[in-house]
Amino acid sequence: MPLLGLAQMLSLLTGPIGILMVVAGQERRWALLAGASFATNLWLSLGLTPTWGLIGAAAATAVALGVLTVLGIVEASRIMNGAFLDRKILKVLGVIVVGLAGGSLLVGNLPAAPAIRLAFLVAASTGWLIVATMMIGRDSEERELYGAVRARLSGHRS
Repeated sequence: MPLLGLAQMLSLLTGPIGILMVVAGQERRWALLAGASFATNLWLSLGLTPTWGLIGAAAATAVALGVLTVLGIVEASRIMNGAFLDRKILKVLGVIVVGLAGGSLLVGNLPAAPAIRLAFLVAASTGWLIVATMMIGRDSEERELYGAVRARLSGHRS
């Protein structure tokens, strides 16, 4: 389950890249990247699923989406002369990895029903995300966004 969660997080980061490339007139290049991701997924699924079952299929999907994300970021950066690959994307990737890894470590040995484990994974990962964000620090845009959200939430409570 954590593998597929990580794959979906990577997929979220890829979404805007695909749209950016299509809008920039690079739809053929994006289609080639998606085809490379599909081929990676198919090849790894055929190799890993017979031996590892669902874990192998999840690992194949996670790796394929990771390939699509990395290739998409590299291509978008090349198209935009390096303007796309900035500190914020690396910061988001780092926070997501820390959050999922921390949550997975805490949930790994929890003897409970799957629904309880999933709820605990979400809570633990959220906690790790908050800790990682605080450790990395916020820039001025993030402080402004968090302040606006806090003001909006406090306005609804009164």
